[in-house]
Amino acid sequence: MRAKTVPEGGLQRPGRQSQSRSSGRRMEVVTAAALLAGLVLAVVVVVAPVIPARTNILVAGVVLAFALGWALLAVLSVRFTDQPQRWAAGPAAFMAVAGGVTLSGSALAQTVFSWIWPPLLLGLGIWMWLQVRRQLSSRLSRWLLYPVIAVLGLASVGGGIVAVQEVAGRQAQRMPGQLVDIGGHRLHLHCVGSGSPTVVLEPGSGATSADLHWIAPVVARDTRVCTYDRAGRGFSEDANGPQDGARIAADLHTLLDRAHIPGPYVLAGHSFGGLYILSFAAQFPDQVAGLVLLDSTAPNPNIAEPDSASAVSRLAVVMPAVGQLVAGRNFGSFLQESFEGAASVHQRR
Repeated sequence: MRAKTVPEGGLQRPGRQSQSRSSGRRMEVVTAAALLAGLVLAVVVVVAPVIPARTNILVAGVVLAFALGWALLAVLSVRFTDQPQRWAAGPAAFMAVAGGVTLSGSALAQTVFSWIWPPLLLGLGIWMWLQVRRQLSSRLSRWLLYPVIAVLGLASVGGGIVAVQEVAGRQAQRMPGQLVDIGGHRLHLHCVGSGSPTVVLEPGSGATSADLHWIAPVVARDTRVCTYDRAGRGFSEDANGPQDGARIAADLHTLLDRAHIPGPYVLAGHSFGGLYILSFAAQFPDQVAGLVLLDSTAPNPNIAEPDSASAVSRLAVVMPAVGQLVAGRNFGSFLQESFEGAASVHQRR
């Protein structure tokens, strides 16, 4: 009777299966921990009152937090699992560079980077997806990473479309009026008619001077009327610093002064624009001949000085930047005013 041969290693097969399951669980824990660490740190950056509530600082902090999450995935997978995910150093490096550019506050660097990052991120996302399929055997870990990679891909496509649309839109539409340097950036101003006092129209949430084209000619029959675009919308350039109610009112005052438009002015503000003209009147009462509130948002005495320690106020800094990144400057401005409105309600409570 011939003895039955046992395949080499056959007696250890159950142990190997157990070891494989244990390795898979460790990889799942590492993946979840790395992603969660990045998310939690990003939330801490937004809500921590010790971090200055400036757009470039908060956005850079959030991006760098996610960079740390990817770096942790690379390091922890090498240290604690038998499935090293060294490819995660790629998105970590990309986000570290993006965070550094944002933190610099340089408008030129951010403009140049706005054209570079969408195709780079799209290519990086495709490469990440391939690396996950090839190197990660844990099914749960894959499904934790796939949605994150998909979000990065969608952001890159949205950012590329926005960059092209903004350039095409500016080339297709002829700018009326002029760009006036107010120190660090230029604002668009268009005045028609003659007479005194000058009427200044302040557009509402998400709107631009072009949305007031049907009002200005009618007012111009009796006096001079000026429309303008706030920083980061219409034909105006982006501003490096925060754009709260006090800053917007101060920028308007500088704009009118440097464009040699004498006061006092009749200020007409629509919707959220009503809050900005109230802030202007509070800061420069001698330059105001009258106020017209057109379906204005309810005034808040603290709108000119938002509470930087409030989580809602700090979200009003971060979310518009994210909205602008993937859907355009006007959408970013709309989110900014929406969150500022929520912050003003929160402060009144």
